[in-house]
Amino acid sequence: MLKVILSILTIGILISSCKKSNVSQPISNHYDLSDDDTIPGNFNYRTSNTMEFAIQLNAPDGNPIAGIPVKINQIENDSLVELFVIMTDQNGLAEGTFNVASYINEVVISPNYVGVPDNILVPLTGTIVNMNITGARISNNNNFQSWVSPLMLNHASSASKTRSILPYRYLSSYNSLGVPSNLTTNGSVTAQMLSYINNSVPERQPVPIYHPNYLTQGYKTDIEIIQTSEVWLTFVHEGAGYTNSLGYYKYPTNNPPTSTSQIDSVYLVFPNASFYNKTVAR
Repeated sequence: MLKVILSILTIGILISSCKKSNVSQPISNHYDLSDDDTIPGNFNYRTSNTMEFAIQLNAPDGNPIAGIPVKINQIENDSLVELFVIMTDQNGLAEGTFNVASYINEVVISPNYVGVPDNILVPLTGTIVNMNITGARISNNNNFQSWVSPLMLNHASSASKTRSILPYRYLSSYNSLGVPSNLTTNGSVTAQMLSYINNSVPERQPVPIYHPNYLTQGYKTDIEIIQTSEVWLTFVHEGAGYTNSLGYYKYPTNNPPTSTSQIDSVYLVFPNASFYNKTVAR
């Protein structure tokens, strides 16, 4: 009988010792922001901004370039990530209103069309992006930056170190931007001509890979001049990471050079074959 009473007493003590004297109160998830002095009164809680885009594309002759997809990209991990695409209408205008994440402070506009600058870096300083691109010139000849991937810049830098240097001559004097002084106004590149060029040799499609037939035997890859003639060279497009020069060399028609040592001179036509007022964003 004594053992039973002790057992019951022991169980009672165990139960009593397991009982909590204080019950914790539930933690409230409510937080009164009005009592926090660390948040400024003008803090913007929005995560996106409404942006209006109006981008006009014209050929060098001033006529509109219609039906062209213009990509609006953001830069992410040294690459371009597409945000949205706007098509140019029959008047060459690509316009639209979009929500852009508030942390994005610049975009890259990419028409990807031979004849107009590509990958234009544009800071988002307001709610409207308004740009007129006519041939090589942008919005009243304003300076612009062209975004180039670091991979392309590194490749161009390493490739330039392996090129042999040939004797060269300038066809004329040139200004600080590399624009030659012997330019003429012998016609202009039309929207129809740009259409032909883009259909034949579109941007970012190397000819040896996509159109190797252009370089096969039976097709002329050199210009043969057998008498005194006038020759015009027109700048249409470029998409290089670094600045480059454009020139030519000459040789007797029936005796083409087999090595660079047989080329006596390179004649530079465009000391700086870049779009007008272009700099590369780094």
